Amino acid sequence: PRLWFARCHFLTFAGRPDEAGLMIANQKAHPFGAPPGAIEKALLAAKALSSGRAADAGAALDRLKSDAVDQFVWLCCASGQVETVLARLNDYYTIPVNTAQPQLARRYTAFLFAPPAAPLWPLAGFSALTDRIGLGRYWTVTGNVPDHLST
Repeated sequence: PRLWFARCHFLTFAGRPDEAGLMIANQKAHPFGAPPGAIEKALLAAKALSSGRAADAGAALDRLKSDAVDQFVWLCCASGQVETVLARLNDYYTIPVNTAQPQLARRYTAFLFAPPAAPLWPLAGFSALTDRIGLGRYWTVTGNVPDHLST
C-alpha cells in the first residue's frame, strides 16, 4: 500500500490532483491491506485541490485534521492556508498520548520536510515548533543541517 499511497500523494500535491482522482477511482488498482478510510481521505484531498474551491478544501480539512495530519498539512499548504497548519501541528505534537487514538502513539515528522510542506519552512512558527519538539537540539548535537535550512 505504501507505494500506491506515495504515488497518489505525489500526484495530488505536485499539481496533478485530477490524475490522482483517476488513480483513486480505479478500484481494481487499490492496494490490498490499505488502512480503513485511507483511500477515502486521499480522494478528499485530491477532489479539494482539483476543484480549487475554498469550500471543498475546508470540508476536506475538517475531515483530515483529526487523523490524517500529513495530508492535512499538505492540503493546507497547497490551498494557501499555511497559518492554520501551525496551530494543528502544535496540538498534534503536544497533546498527551491517548490509547483510544493509536495514531497518536507515534508522532512522525518526515511529512514536515516533504516538498508539499515547503511553504511552512520559512515561517518563524515552524522553527519554533521544530525547536519545541527537539529537532533543533538534535540538529545542533549531531551537526546535521536539514535540507530546508542548508540554502
